[in-house]
Amino acid sequence: MSCTSVPSGQKIRKDRSGQRLTAAVVLAGIVLRVIYCLGTTIFERQYDAGTIALDAGHVVSGGHLAYIQYLYENGRLSDFDPTTVYQFHHPPLFHAAAALWMRFLSLFVHDTVQLEESIQMVPLVCAVITLLICVKLFRLLPMEERGVRFAAAVLAFHPTLIQFSGSVNNDCMGLMFTVLILYQAMRWSRRPSAGRILLLAVWFGLGVSTKQNVAEMAVPVGALFAWIFFHNENHNAGAVRRRWLALQYAAFLAVGLPLSLWFYVRNLVRWQVPLLWVYTLPDDSWQYVGGVPLVNRFLWPVPSEFLGNLRHFTIGCGYNVWLEIIRTSMLGEWDMADVGRPVKILAVLLMLSGALIGLLCTIDLGAVCLGGSGRKKRFLSPEDRLLLGLTWLVTMVSYLKFVYDYPQQCSMNFRYIAVVLVPTAAAAGLWMAPDAPAGGRDNESQPFQKLWRGTHGFLLVLFGVLSVGMIAVWAA
Repeated sequence: MSCTSVPSGQKIRKDRSGQRLTAAVVLAGIVLRVIYCLGTTIFERQYDAGTIALDAGHVVSGGHLAYIQYLYENGRLSDFDPTTVYQFHHPPLFHAAAALWMRFLSLFVHDTVQLEESIQMVPLVCAVITLLICVKLFRLLPMEERGVRFAAAVLAFHPTLIQFSGSVNNDCMGLMFTVLILYQAMRWSRRPSAGRILLLAVWFGLGVSTKQNVAEMAVPVGALFAWIFFHNENHNAGAVRRRWLALQYAAFLAVGLPLSLWFYVRNLVRWQVPLLWVYTLPDDSWQYVGGVPLVNRFLWPVPSEFLGNLRHFTIGCGYNVWLEIIRTSMLGEWDMADVGRPVKILAVLLMLSGALIGLLCTIDLGAVCLGGSGRKKRFLSPEDRLLLGLTWLVTMVSYLKFVYDYPQQCSMNFRYIAVVLVPTAAAAGLWMAPDAPAGGRDNESQPFQKLWRGTHGFLLVLFGVLSVGMIAVWAA
């Protein structure tokens, strides 16, 4: 008896130690987000923020800050066509939450500048929730604690997600609800129940009421619904099970559709705004790239231009979608023109390390969802592969279509596809645990797997250090 109890106890201690290390990684990510918010104003490294001036009275200007100010001062949605004021076409949940937070804080704080800066508290809370839910999601998957820790570290130190914590637009809250949809769909797939699907419907409705592109999750969730509906191992119980699932799906639609569409239907009825209306820049905008050949936009940039930019420490060519993904995922739309050479070198190294680790994680996702080997293929359920794979695929296809339809530099920003970090990080986490050798003997792929995991680990450490360095630059 004692011979078997020792390894068991050692395994428990090892798991607890690993969980503490994972908690430390998550805590580091939270601290980075707090530091970034403390060192960043509501006007720095923002997207479409516009202006806010609580002392100026009821002035309707444009941008997300003006949207928040309007709700704060009026306590209601706009009584005019929201497409006529910049950024007011967005669904209002984030902006309303920020306005309510300011209204609450105004009971204790009367300095208008402090009230305006306090808006960052809303995305900061959303960023922390997103990180914590992602860790819970990873623990639903068959990965060891080292895999959970690796996946959590990718998200904890990723510059985009840290920037989101201080962004006064709806990106961070939209991502939070997208992650909640993915997590709740996984929970529901393990034990379909009315309570779980109703909560999934609530997250879905609130997500689409925050940001339009959250609706893309209807494809992977719908595919999961169809898979579970038609996949019945017990043929005799299939009819009863399908009736019960059909009732759940009806409940999902009854709750999710009104929560999702109310704002868009309101605009359609009152001002004939199309349900899928998107704000677009004119073709004479300085960001317009429609005149660039498609091969340079969607495949490779002009080599001489790329090399010239690299020599000046700016991985540029703003018309190329892949280089824009690399640049904006690490730096947002931050302009490095006025920074010194050491910061430029730091930025380029961060972009290169981020691109490499992103490429490896994407390869991991393809291997896990399409093929895989050993325990990754045997123990990752078809439902999980469907959710993870389709979330990545639908997001990327929608993004590339968006970039094609709206050929502007701002359309290529990584923030529109930030959710792809979750399935790719999860897939990389699955590869962090070695496969059990068949028949107790080492297989031929084991040396390659060790090298593959070692490369991941090295790049993650490098990426984390460079990311912390860049956050320090931004928050200084």
